Amino acid sequence: MKKSKTIEEICQDIGYGGFPITDEEERQRQLQQQLLTDRVNPALLNVDQEYQRLIALLILNGYGKIQTDRLTLPLISRRPAKYGDMAGDYVIDGQQRSCMYHGSSLYDPEKHEETGLQVAVKVWSEDCDLTIEQLRAEEAKLFVDTNKDLTKVTTLQKYRAAVLYGDLEAKAILNSLVQLTLKMDNFGSIMPGADEVSPPTQYFEIIKSDLGKEDWNSETNLPNLQEAITIYRKVYPVTPDKPIHGVALRSIFYAVWFANSILGDGERKKYFKKFLNERLAKHQGGFPTAKKLVQEQAGFKAPKYILHNRILPTFNQWVKDEKGAGTVEISNGILKSAATVTGVTSKVFPFLHPDTDDASRQKDGNLTPAFK
Repeated sequence: MKKSKTIEEICQDIGYGGFPITDEEERQRQLQQQLLTDRVNPALLNVDQEYQRLIALLILNGYGKIQTDRLTLPLISRRPAKYGDMAGDYVIDGQQRSCMYHGSSLYDPEKHEETGLQVAVKVWSEDCDLTIEQLRAEEAKLFVDTNKDLTKVTTLQKYRAAVLYGDLEAKAILNSLVQLTLKMDNFGSIMPGADEVSPPTQYFEIIKSDLGKEDWNSETNLPNLQEAITIYRKVYPVTPDKPIHGVALRSIFYAVWFANSILGDGERKKYFKKFLNERLAKHQGGFPTAKKLVQEQAGFKAPKYILHNRILPTFNQWVKDEKGAGTVEISNGILKSAATVTGVTSKVFPFLHPDTDDASRQKDGNLTPAFK
């Protein structure tokens, strides 16, 4: 029995008809832009740091010696000579493989055709009418498209590349980092003293889910986040070894947002802000470190759990000692009102408890902040 099938047989068996290209101009364009293969000196390849992070020594050492029979071809963009200092071969995909080949000493310049690193090449014609910035944007798109289904490329790397071709979400994240003097693996503010945010995922969610698209072009859309960062830096001092924890930051952001949206301008809000600034880390039963605040909480909903099950009940405990019971605590009535407040759309309720049963109790006015 035959144990293999041709591509034609496979397509016939599964009923795949493809997407035939019949327009002659489109056919010629597709045929002309097919990748070429070439051999290159790996030492001379370039990496554009604006859309691609540089590989780390630890990762390269972890691979050990190169095995050339398992080496897939790196993808290279060959920029025309007319771009001057920015011309040449640029790695789109395969930085690790290129470094490993370079480090293997297999390349012999006197035997270039036999020992050069084999690569796939996207060739741009000498009469290409793109500016260098437009060409780099096309490279960034190619980088994202090539790697979009691979887990090795992080969301941060995709945002880094997407900024170059004008993606609004990526630009909003970059602009916010610049405004707030923050960075993520050299993406963001270049100001001395800019603080690292790690892990970054919850920060991304603040910008794209909590603030929303309608605020992305605003210069003043970040007051709650700015206040949260100020509180974070005061409560949990940031050092190179202790970057801003993304989950903890979003949790404090929710607390600030809750105070500014729900608590009015009276004494309760004043005491709540005092608690965030002065007692969150110091109160007995509080959270002396950011890691303690987020302990055993992960996932998209973690900041809401931390707000309801840690920050609010700890505030109530502290304010009872500070001012007396029945004064300015967060009551079930306040939580009931908070449950109806909407976020970026009418279907988003930022202050509704993430647990389904507790959310139902909150809507009914039967939920009081409690440790869980």
